[in-house]
Amino acid sequence: MFCQNIGNITLKTKNFILISGFCCKSFVTLYLYFKEKYYKMENLLKIPYTVFNNDWDLLQQFLNRRGNPRYELVGDVELYNQQNIFDLGNLVRVDGDLLLHFTPIQSLGNLEYVNGDFHITNIQISTLGNLRYVAGSLFLDTKIIQSLGNLEYVGGNIWLKRNHQIPPEQLNNFKIKYY
Repeated sequence: MFCQNIGNITLKTKNFILISGFCCKSFVTLYLYFKEKYYKMENLLKIPYTVFNNDWDLLQQFLNRRGNPRYELVGDVELYNQQNIFDLGNLVRVDGDLLLHFTPIQSLGNLEYVNGDFHITNIQISTLGNLRYVAGSLFLDTKIIQSLGNLEYVGGNIWLKRNHQIPPEQLNNFKIKYY
């Protein structure tokens, strides 16, 4: 693709991205970045969580019969006080809010992307691991988390308890609110 001037450029893939005011070199760099990111996301099994009546165990039975593929859940996901969940396995993306409350989860597994708010209340993880992107706010209602892991972007605020254990240098690029 060749462009001669700076202006609005529309990149057409399965996901439409409007890039304004970038010159050709920047456009090519962004194109390659998004191509790689979206290629990884396009190979996911997309599953509406409501199809399983918001039942995590039923979803896991379905995934086990298909060899535990990498997958995306469409819709809000709330896991509240479910004592049999210890990690999120091959869940890569949630297209909605993700709420994890009073569940003995020890790992976010392969989770990279939450397209909504992400609430963590009294769970046993020490790092956000592979998580890179939260479109909304990130609520960390726990003192156990010691690292933001690979987190690159939070669209809203990161809400923390004042006595959190996350090193200050990991918080520099984010909007932090305390409660």
